[in-house]
Amino acid sequence: MGRHPRLFRGANVICNASQRRMKMDKNRIEGNMDKAKGSVKDAAGKVVGNDRLRAEGQADKLKGEVKDAAGKTADAARRGIDKASDTISNASKH
Repeated sequence: MGRHPRLFRGANVICNASQRRMKMDKNRIEGNMDKAKGSVKDAAGKVVGNDRLRAEGQADKLKGEVKDAAGKTADAARRGIDKASDTISNASKH
């Protein structure tokens, strides 16, 4: 257990590899916010009978889905890079 965690420095943040893996891409966060906003607009449009508000809500939900998908892709790429880096790091120690 005498192994020291690798440190990641970026944007004035220092964290070990496991903390970096848990970080969610900002596109996923924004995407989920857009989906929630869209759901509210869509529901409000249904209640008041406003087709324009419903359309805005549906567009916001779609925009959120796209951002969320982009964020998931970025997260998967980040995990792949971390895994490759860990493999290289472990191989160099042996």
